[in-house]
Amino acid sequence: MTACDNSGDEPTPSTITASDFSTSIDENPTNGDIIGTVEASATEGTLTYTLSNQSITGALAMDTNTGELSIADASAFDFETNTSITANYTASNGTEEATGNITITINDIVSELNIGENGLIAHYTFDNTLSDAMDNFPDMVVEGGTGLLDPAAERDRKGEISKSYRLRSDGKYIKLNNQDLLVDNDKSFTITVWVYPEGDRQITEPIIYKEFDYELQVSPGEFINPVRYNSRVQYGIPSDTDTWGTNVFTPSLPAAPRRQRWSHIALVCDSDEVRVYVNGIEVDAQDITAPTFKNSDQDLYIGAILDASGNPSSRYTGRVDDFRYYNQALTETQIQALANDL
Repeated sequence: MTACDNSGDEPTPSTITASDFSTSIDENPTNGDIIGTVEASATEGTLTYTLSNQSITGALAMDTNTGELSIADASAFDFETNTSITANYTASNGTEEATGNITITINDIVSELNIGENGLIAHYTFDNTLSDAMDNFPDMVVEGGTGLLDPAAERDRKGEISKSYRLRSDGKYIKLNNQDLLVDNDKSFTITVWVYPEGDRQITEPIIYKEFDYELQVSPGEFINPVRYNSRVQYGIPSDTDTWGTNVFTPSLPAAPRRQRWSHIALVCDSDEVRVYVNGIEVDAQDITAPTFKNSDQDLYIGAILDASGNPSSRYTGRVDDFRYYNQALTETQIQALANDL
């Protein structure tokens, strides 16, 4: 016998609740890694789940039966590219549905560095490659306007073929996407590079430029007397604020970068002093007052300075070779050894 309900009340509608989901994961995961499971409930029926509105399309996958989230495109979980990924999900029992938010914060993981001699952590040999021989940092890339010539592989200071790059003032330049570790918060690092200037000696041209962090520029000289050349080295260092500190011009150098000659240039930050060397000889030293270096989150450029609009405002003409970055201040003897590697 079946009991009848004569109360006349309407059936209670089913309800679904979908909670927001948030978590953090380390960068560089593997496709298929499980992130977690969203939480949703229904007063009746079986729920199914769907994803929508991913901030990076295809980054996430969701199990339609359980709501389990996983990595679908691991390349999207790179802190240097994306610091977070968001999405929405919908839980449905076929008649009703509810939507929740998904927020995944990506943690920056600093890999253990390969440390070479004297603290070398980055070495772009430019031996017909833009990769870091230390395998610590990503490849540099070539940028510039459509139709401009790429840097050409040229002979290096030892005469070896395709072991340096030649840049043109009307060609493309080289860029390294921002790397936090190329600014030392303890103010103790060294940058070295070989240059073969071919541009106008009256114009100061950029070799290395990382906005608000450091720069090196040269104006190559011509012979003017038996001991000196009318050359110039300009270098920039940060101040206590996000503006350039000291820009030093040294128009007459005992060791001079010359046109059509290879020269070794080194910028050394040593606690509260910055020193510049040309061909192993110290040509200038300045005190710096900034309590710490702060990474400006700007990219590093070889052969160009970019203005506020992202257009190159100054260019270098000539060859460049063997860019090195040390996470310590090299001594004069160490720099001389590099400069004498001919």
